[in-house]
Amino acid sequence: MNSFWKNRNTIAGIIFGIVFFSIGFFTVSDYGLNLDEVMHYWRGHRYLHYFLTGNRSYDDIASGARRSVFQNITFASKYTFENDSGHPVVNDVLAAGFNAVFYQALGLLPDLESHHIFILLVSSIAVGAVVYFASSLYGLFAGIIAGLSMSLYPLFLGESHFNIKDPVETSFYTLTLIAFYFGITKANYRWILVSAVSAGLALGTKFNIFFAIPTVGIWLFFARKEFVVFLRKIDKKIIFSLLSYPFIVFGIFFVSWPFLWINPVKNVLSTFIYYKDIGYGITYQADKYRFIGGINTYGLQWISFTTPIIILILTAVGIWYVGKRGLLERYKTSLFIFFWFVIPIARVTVPNTGIYGGVRQIMEYIPAMALLAGIGAHFLVSQIRKSRLVLWVKIILLILFIPIGMKLISLHPNENAYMNPIIGGVSGARARNLDFWGHTFGNVYRQGIFWLNEHAEKNSTLALGGMFEDVILREWLRPDIAYSNDFRSGFDRKGEYVMEMTSDKAILPHLFYLTYVKNFLIPVYQVMVDGVPILTIWKNDREHTKPEYLQKKEIEVVVDEKYIIQRPYSLTIKLNEVTLLTGITIEFKDRSCTFTKTGYFRTYDGTKEVTHSEDLATVLFFPKFNPLATPGELSFLFGADVTEEILVAFETDNTCLQHPGRVTIRKLVL
Repeated sequence: MNSFWKNRNTIAGIIFGIVFFSIGFFTVSDYGLNLDEVMHYWRGHRYLHYFLTGNRSYDDIASGARRSVFQNITFASKYTFENDSGHPVVNDVLAAGFNAVFYQALGLLPDLESHHIFILLVSSIAVGAVVYFASSLYGLFAGIIAGLSMSLYPLFLGESHFNIKDPVETSFYTLTLIAFYFGITKANYRWILVSAVSAGLALGTKFNIFFAIPTVGIWLFFARKEFVVFLRKIDKKIIFSLLSYPFIVFGIFFVSWPFLWINPVKNVLSTFIYYKDIGYGITYQADKYRFIGGINTYGLQWISFTTPIIILILTAVGIWYVGKRGLLERYKTSLFIFFWFVIPIARVTVPNTGIYGGVRQIMEYIPAMALLAGIGAHFLVSQIRKSRLVLWVKIILLILFIPIGMKLISLHPNENAYMNPIIGGVSGARARNLDFWGHTFGNVYRQGIFWLNEHAEKNSTLALGGMFEDVILREWLRPDIAYSNDFRSGFDRKGEYVMEMTSDKAILPHLFYLTYVKNFLIPVYQVMVDGVPILTIWKNDREHTKPEYLQKKEIEVVVDEKYIIQRPYSLTIKLNEVTLLTGITIEFKDRSCTFTKTGYFRTYDGTKEVTHSEDLATVLFFPKFNPLATPGELSFLFGADVTEEILVAFETDNTCLQHPGRVTIRKLVL
């Protein structure tokens, strides 16, 4: 291992890792929160505090001590331990540990950024490992190209600053496979132990690491002759490292998550079921992404449209190399990399599998793709017969990475919204209606806060258009700006600023308040990517209301009973004309009737039907606009939806709506 630190491949990996980390460190405050980060950090701090003190609550923290905002959330600590579920928590605890050191103890970094530095660090280590791996096996130039391909991959670059799950899992996954490869090919127990620890950290982050098993299995099959040679070389240390491997992996997973301790069999099984339920037997996309036999092309399309062109080309050349020479290599290294690349993609492509939100959930393909690009560059250079041209070819290949570098600078910090020229950028993706185009998963909110802090009037109010409040940290805002979704005033136009993501599927569709804002208000600021707004800020007052709506007035109309059609589980109200609908009130004949079951509204404009997202019973999104606030009636708001027919669907035929009384609609007229 001493020679490891002395060769140029190691130095190249270290340089790439340091540069990636340094650039990320100085830009980390430009990024916001991932949509589910709050829950992850809340869990991480709960468990870290328990590990360090044995206490389940924060009661023992000294008054006045610096503490994270994620330690101030008032959920009962018992919930975490007895009722936790979902993803494991290694990454959460480690991020909380970085916060405990660099924010709480030393005060060197801001609260959120100290969590994000953990993500950035492990991502930087993975970049360095990829460079070292490629350089060691295919030469320094291959390592440089692999390093550039991974560092400049928009999804990885952007989300390595704020996504607590996927870049972390990708990094541990990468270290697991690289270390295992070296452990086998070098017959080195230290590499095998590094792989085991990395696999344990990966399993403690997400279950994606299980898909490294077929990669290794297929590789060992093709490299079975060399594997037999390895078996002849093994000593007691290697035997120990191999036998201890599964115990190290599961041990890290189990020890790091006290939730498992309570009922090991049940809770481990429930975690497996959780992953099965979100990844198998569920369809997230429309049929247009399905191919013959139910093959899901969404992941393949997304990769094709979000990978920079130069990386796509070099990867294709690398795959050509695998087909041509992969079986001829002594250790079948390029086959190892190829299956590392293919298997994560295949697992969301085969029938009955699903993925949503792009391909961030299978980010493990990115390091392998970078390695294939490095191999492709190496192969191209090796085909040059004239030695004096080799340098020029290398320079040209390096220059071809400049355009994507410049593009990412222009997108910063929205690198994960990148779409390549094949689809025409984000504007082309929007025109094609590619699922989740332009989605930054919450990162973009902070950019809106930067604008508000500079431009909002003193003592302004702010609400989000459709998202929950915890995607923004109060500490980001100017002290005089009041922030709460209770400020949503709708038609009352009380002057609140409204901010929301406007990319595809950023928010549940057809929520009243956001529909109202989009229909009625003129934007005051927008974050643009390729000419497309991915976040918009409005001001809900008369001055910023579209003139055509100021010229209209709202009237009430009682619907004739003959236009009210009752059916089992639904109620249809025909309006007999196209209407700009702003509200409806359905009185129950029995005014003491209590509506307790779920239900929802649909509107029909003559050509298409729209289902409105608010649940009539749970009132999850807008408690202020509670449809059941007045006993004996159901009242619902619409954002001037173009409508000629209204349908109310409900869960049971034993409901107040089976016996409606007077029905009144509200609409806009000139």
